[in-house]
Amino acid sequence: MFCAAAIIEQNSLGNGFNVWLGGVPNGYVLGQDGVIKEVLNTMHMPLGVLDDDDFERDVHVLKLPEGDSIFLFTDGLTEAENKQGEMFGEQRLERFFNSLSGHRVEDIMARHKGFMAGQKPEDDITVLRVISGPLNLEKQEDGALALPTFGWQLSFNLDTDALKRDEPVPEYLISMIGAEINIFSHKDYLHTIFAELYANALEHGVLGLSSSLKDTEDGYMEYYGLRAEGLANLPAGEYVQINFEFIPGDVQKLKIMFKDSGKGFDISKIEKATDNDSYGRGIILLDHLCDSLEYSENGTRVDLLYSFTEKTAW
Repeated sequence: MFCAAAIIEQNSLGNGFNVWLGGVPNGYVLGQDGVIKEVLNTMHMPLGVLDDDDFERDVHVLKLPEGDSIFLFTDGLTEAENKQGEMFGEQRLERFFNSLSGHRVEDIMARHKGFMAGQKPEDDITVLRVISGPLNLEKQEDGALALPTFGWQLSFNLDTDALKRDEPVPEYLISMIGAEINIFSHKDYLHTIFAELYANALEHGVLGLSSSLKDTEDGYMEYYGLRAEGLANLPAGEYVQINFEFIPGDVQKLKIMFKDSGKGFDISKIEKATDNDSYGRGIILLDHLCDSLEYSENGTRVDLLYSFTEKTAW
């Protein structure tokens, strides 16, 4: 059994979003006037297709002006057919958005009802619009800690036994870093960074897997089959090293280092993904979120610098 899903995490300011889409139609970023500004491509298979340990956390990271919105829907909306057997379709939905004639959920459903002309849709329909803007949240407790004024370092060495357990390392890192500094407004960005770095170090570095396998659905299954097999048979001596260094100042920064025991790669041949790729967006994302990104030691080490400042849209 599997479940198509869309998951949205909105930051405390109300203008930052992490969007995970699996098995649902592409979503849209709409301007205040309803015009489509960006298509949010579905990057993942439905929940339940992969084992729990193989869940992919790649997300769309968005920073939207107040009044812009994210529009998501199930395929019951676009695949509904009227009495003439004509499908509503994504092109018709996009024309409605770009006609400047309305972009509220009520507007879309009214157009859909008119198109169906009394014909009942065969599938259920779910429509969601999340608007960027200030949130009415409870204030943090007075005891919440600010960023410290002194520097510190944390280092981790995950050996073969630790890697074979395949635990959610990015979540642990967020928990430990969060115990040192109040990172609430940066938690989503840092988790995205840690998840991408750890996946690269483990899957591409230690296990030597190629992302190109994800070009097809069968390739996805093969990729995660090889991942599971590689972890089960991981030889002694493999590792992933992680180091954090907090730098105090007017603008606090976090130095991040990941190093793996893999064979490395030709750094000069790094390619950035296109919108049509189901993989490879990580480098673009890391480059956007961090002040600097540098590979060294034949691609087995990556150093990044992250500033605790407001992030811009990309």
